[in-house]
Formats: sequence, C-alpha cells, structure tokens
Amino acid sequence: MAHIEGNETDEQAIKRILKAEAQKEVFARLRSIMKKEHMGALSHLLIEENGRFRSIHDQDEINILLTRRNAQHFSQADGTPFTIPTLASIFGKYGTNENSRLLLNGELQINNIATTEATKTLLGALKRVTPEGTVSSHISAEAVRLGYKKWRESTSTSPSGLHLGHDKAITRFKERDRESKLDKLLSKRFLKTRQRCSTSQLNMAMSTADGRKQ
Repeated sequence: MAHIEGNETDEQAIKRILKAEAQKEVFARLRSIMKKEHMGALSHLLIEENGRFRSIHDQDEINILLTRRNAQHFSQADGTPFTIPTLASIFGKYGTNENSRLLLNGELQINNIATTEATKTLLGALKRVTPEGTVSSHISAEAVRLGYKKWRESTSTSPSGLHLGHDKAITRFKERDRESKLDKLLSKRFLKTRQRCSTSQLNMAMSTADGRKQ
C-alpha cells in the first residue's frame, strides 16, 4: 500500500520491520534447535539406603517415592499453632472466617485464647496497620503505558488473545513529519483513548467479582 501511494519513507520502514521479524524468527528457531531440552518423566531416582545409593528405574516405584516425599515436604507445617486446636478451630482451615476479620481489625480477644504467650504475641502482630479499604487497587493509564513498555513482546499475552504488539504500539508512538497537524492530533487522541479503555478494563476486572464478563 505504501509503495502504491508513493510513500517511500513508509515503504522503507515496513521493509525494515519485516526484515527484523524474519531475523528474529530465524534466531528463535536456531535457539530451539541448539538448546538441549529436558522434557518428560524422570528416567530414574537415586535413593540412599544404609549409607549407599540405589538406582530405581521402575516408573511405578518412582511415582510412589516421589508422592511420599512430596507429602512429607508439603506437610512440614503440620503441628504448628495454626494447624492444631485451638487456633485451627477458631480461624478455620483457610483463615477467612469472621474471627479472622476480627483479628485483623484488632477486635478479637486474644488473651482469652488457650495458647502460648509467644503465639498470642504473633496474633497481636497480625493486626491490620491501615484501615480496611484504604489501599487502592486503581491503576493509572500512565502506569499501564509504562508496564507495556517494559513487557517483553516474546512473553505470553493477555487472556483476550490480542497480540501484545497492539498495546506496545501505544508506547512507541512517533509523529511523522509528513502528517498534517490534524492527523497528528487525531492519532494522539486515538491512542490515548485506546489506552484509557485498556486501563478501564483492568480496573473493572479488579474491582468486580467477574470483571471479564462486564
């Protein structure tokens, strides 16, 4: 289109972009070929028995040993104050009940809880420093612009499915000398409007229970 309209500057810019994209694809393919991949299930385990290491290759035995190890590893907190009565019955399994809210607000009678003094001190330290609702989750349009500017285009994009380049283009706006003042003004207004819409969507998603449906 740029060639048909006789716009040599735009035509050269498009050619440079296409060349850069092609080189990027070539180097990405070379990295994927030359890089050693380590994928798939474990081929074997080495376990220590009586001071000696034994190699295990049976997949069923490997799964059993890994499951046993992970169960032990992720249950290290078992037996600590919040996993046993009395605290477990007061705050529940997830710590999101009414007693938990009272604790954060400093309204729970900690001294009446049957636990150690050290645990009571810990509970007292959990009182919320700032009042509930005073920390704003609102994101400004400028913060979104700076975020997109630093976001690597090769990484994953948003759940909307749009390519990250759509939003990164907003951060790389550059006026062209051959544009009229009106075109420049309209371009800036369009990009700012697009940026505000994107920011509003993010803030809506964070302030509602189901922002994506909104």
